[in-house]
Amino acid sequence: MERSLAASLNPTRRDAGVSSPVSPSLLDERFDHDSCGVGFVASVEALPSHVILEQALTALGRLAHRGATAADGKSSDGVGVMTAIPRSLLVKSANLSLGDRQLLGVGMLLIPMAETRAEEVLGRCLLSHDFEILCWRDVPVRTEYLGETALETMPKIRQVLIVDGADAEPETMERRLYLARKQFERAHEQGDVTGYVCSMSSQTIVYKAMCTGVFLRDFYPDLASEDYVTPFAVFHQRYATNTLPTWHRAQPGRKLGHNGEINTVWGNRARMDARDSTLPVECKPVLTKDGTDSTSLDEAVELLSQNGRTLAEAVRMLLPPATDGHHESSFEIPHGLC
Repeated sequence: MERSLAASLNPTRRDAGVSSPVSPSLLDERFDHDSCGVGFVASVEALPSHVILEQALTALGRLAHRGATAADGKSSDGVGVMTAIPRSLLVKSANLSLGDRQLLGVGMLLIPMAETRAEEVLGRCLLSHDFEILCWRDVPVRTEYLGETALETMPKIRQVLIVDGADAEPETMERRLYLARKQFERAHEQGDVTGYVCSMSSQTIVYKAMCTGVFLRDFYPDLASEDYVTPFAVFHQRYATNTLPTWHRAQPGRKLGHNGEINTVWGNRARMDARDSTLPVECKPVLTKDGTDSTSLDEAVELLSQNGRTLAEAVRMLLPPATDGHHESSFEIPHGLC
């Protein structure tokens, strides 16, 4: 409807070969809408298995109608899966020896082919937060499953395996990994390094790419390994409209797999910017420049959940209830969330 209305009111005529002065278009990328596909598979007993991942990848492969495929037939707007850390797979592939109770953190990085500073910069960030780097791992990939569009922009895909030198609790380690990543992002903003950290956590990991959903497990042989077990898997097929498809914009994010547009995203970002001076430097940058609305939501959830709120509280604080504005509703906001 929007496009047909714009076409009918735009005075530029091409059908009759007549050219008149071009007027500003009614189309505005801020009001474009998408229809991504998202879902999850989980064990209610929290029992890890490879079947969970297989089922999630099968479902992802059946979401082609909720995404976009390039003319080359293999490139997409982005697909991905978030799971628990595949500890046994990574320990075996890197030939490591870890105690059963020793936490393993993993960073998944997308690094431009010409970038040579990323590993050193991130290494310094991790060391400054008392982490020990066990090794860097080149993630196995099969580029024959990428289309021409995806292959032209494909970054280096590397993992950094980390243990906690301070022997902290899982929640404490998670927050320090978050702060180390923020330190890397500040270096990125200052122009000292390029690259994108898809995830850096002792709890979750994100594999994403610009192949089609049916090829994700073929592109990443890790995902086809029987040693890859997880109690849950969140999957996402992106349909890009208001931002161009890129490797780093594929989902899931670090906390969420998000479907749909946020109508108030510009106002939300402006309010976050207004609060910037009240936020600690160690948590900045809060929002990624030129990020999607899903990215901004994911980063706001992460800010709250890494600074005193539970993940459920963070989501609840950021998503207004459907009953908002209806005073006859009996819905009440818990005092702890005000």
